[in-house]
Amino acid sequence: TGSSPRSVSVNTSNNTCWVANSGTGAANGNRVRQINADNTAVLYNVTGFSTPYSVSVNHNEIINGKETVWVADTGGNRVRKIYWTGSSWTYYTFTGFLSPQYVTVNPSTNECWVALDPTDTVNDRILRLNPEGDIEFDIGGLTSPLGISIRP
Repeated sequence: TGSSPRSVSVNTSNNTCWVANSGTGAANGNRVRQINADNTAVLYNVTGFSTPYSVSVNHNEIINGKETVWVADTGGNRVRKIYWTGSSWTYYTFTGFLSPQYVTVNPSTNECWVALDPTDTVNDRILRLNPEGDIEFDIGGLTSPLGISIRP
């Protein structure tokens, strides 16, 4: 699915897989891909990322007939929520982060949790974003959070 896949997230409602690929090269790099269950077809290539590091699909939030997908775009210092317009994928972009590393979405609430890059001493923390991207909760005082998982 790409030269440097970093993260995968499975949509259990349609058995597709989203892959964050932060590799280089015009054919494979810096994109998020949706592939079918048996990895025989790339359904969508979504570009416009600097270094997508983590991806989380929300099969419960449907816009124009398709799921929403949250992406930690580490190299772009942003989190992006991608959604279907009816003819193409587009973005909500949330900035003000320094190298967000990991995202996971709670499909029960449509909130996204973000683990921030521990190399910035201010960002040893985890944030909870509402569906509009506003920070609702901030957990600080952590030491190098390397991932995040939630229980819906």
